[in-house]
Amino acid sequence: MLQNKKWILLAGLFLIVLVKFIIRPLIPVPPVFFLYRDVAPNLISAFLIPFGADLFLKRWILLVKKKDVFWVCFVGLLVITLNEMAQLFPIFRRTFDYFDLVFSLIGVGIGYFVFTRYFMCSTQKHSA
Repeated sequence: MLQNKKWILLAGLFLIVLVKFIIRPLIPVPPVFFLYRDVAPNLISAFLIPFGADLFLKRWILLVKKKDVFWVCFVGLLVITLNEMAQLFPIFRRTFDYFDLVFSLIGVGIGYFVFTRYFMCSTQKHSA
């Protein structure tokens, strides 16, 4: 299972880099797909929150119960939201986008579901 989590994390990181540095600047897409192209990194990175926490924060956080995964996802979403809200300040020279928040919420929800459904032992699933 640990190997599968690593591959999911690596594939997700690869997709984020692909979208941000190759597809967005170099590959023309029809206008109907602009929104999906623009929010894809947010969706993918939010999805990866429980996987990244499980692999990189094992020393401090063990994701053995659904409520543990929920809190990691909640804190991750809070950090994403604060980052997006900081973009309201012109000093950062970035643009605030409600769609980034919406798709981050969707991504973290899917990440929570996939992680708890497929990467936790059945005895641990019911101890939330």
